Amino acid sequence: NDQDLPADWKQECKEISENLDLIDFLAFVFMTAITRKRIIPQAKNPIIYDVLPHILTKNSPFSDENSVIHRNTEVRDLYKKISQKKTAMIISGFGGIGKTSLARVLFSKLSDKYDCTGWIEYHHNFLDSFLASIDLCSEINDPIERWKSIKSRLKNDSQSKLIFIDNVDVDEMQEQYPKEDKELREIAEWNKTTVIITTRFTEISGYWTYRLSLLGN
Repeated sequence: NDQDLPADWKQECKEISENLDLIDFLAFVFMTAITRKRIIPQAKNPIIYDVLPHILTKNSPFSDENSVIHRNTEVRDLYKKISQKKTAMIISGFGGIGKTSLARVLFSKLSDKYDCTGWIEYHHNFLDSFLASIDLCSEINDPIERWKSIKSRLKNDSQSKLIFIDNVDVDEMQEQYPKEDKELREIAEWNKTTVIITTRFTEISGYWTYRLSLLGN
């Protein structure tokens, strides 16, 4: 059933079908379906990629709109902007104003519209936060090598990805300075990746700002 395959896989199948005879093409589709791996046929050696899981991270904070009282307008507004391809966004506001609760509702509403989703709690820097939140490449012990492997895969993968990064704020005790975090800026440029950050900052380079106001304002 091709409804179970991501849209880019279907296009890939179409392109491959134009270059293979019927028997080879049917074998390709069969192997893709039963292994849940993307297999790119070549003359002798096929290239095989593991399928990324739908939930990339250990934490999946699903929440409904009842958890953000009197924020329905903001939920609809953000949902619309993200649907209009605002792919790098910060939800900015004072501490305790409801940024995280709002982001959790958006995570729930948007998750099924992407091939892969993830929720990351920001601590120290993006690299450390990401590795602590995800199980990919867990067989690699060296954190830098593991990060390089994960980054290479996600940065170039053609599956659509939605990543929330919560509490991206300064913490001098942890030497946490997000505006100096190169990886945090670069993730916004990954292929087919939508990144939504909650923060007290009014701006972060490379991101569009949605300012969350106090209720009643």
